[in-house]
Amino acid sequence: MVTLHPPSAVEAERGEKLLHVIPYIGDAADPLPLQGDGVAFAGVAATLAETIRTASNGWADRHQKDRPGGWEMRVDLIQSRAEVNHGRITVELAARVTLNATIGQVYLAQTHGYCKRTDVMASDPTAAVYACMEGMAHDLAGWLEGVRP
Repeated sequence: MVTLHPPSAVEAERGEKLLHVIPYIGDAADPLPLQGDGVAFAGVAATLAETIRTASNGWADRHQKDRPGGWEMRVDLIQSRAEVNHGRITVELAARVTLNATIGQVYLAQTHGYCKRTDVMASDPTAAVYACMEGMAHDLAGWLEGVRP
């Protein structure tokens, strides 16, 4: 069992009071077994949520005056897959993301996040998992730029 860790705590704390990202596990596996290797990754949903929040801090900071109470983003992990095949690791994650205003729970927007990453299997198989999560978080931070706060 390999426990995943969220991004740096210092960076994560910056927007903590503005944007709360709440992880849920839908039809996905968490812990996520790495098929073909006997390893499992624990904390997938929580680490993904923190990675998304860290990537979205800039948006939350810029729009703080638009929503003084901040936002809640629900991240439902609906698909997770990891496998090793011929010396390559493939990680695939999918999530449904819902953004609400914290005050009044006003619905603002919904989208899906997705990532798939294939790399050469290294001594640290978590690198592919983190790279996949960071890609999805980057895409979702870009999506937020088009959302009316």
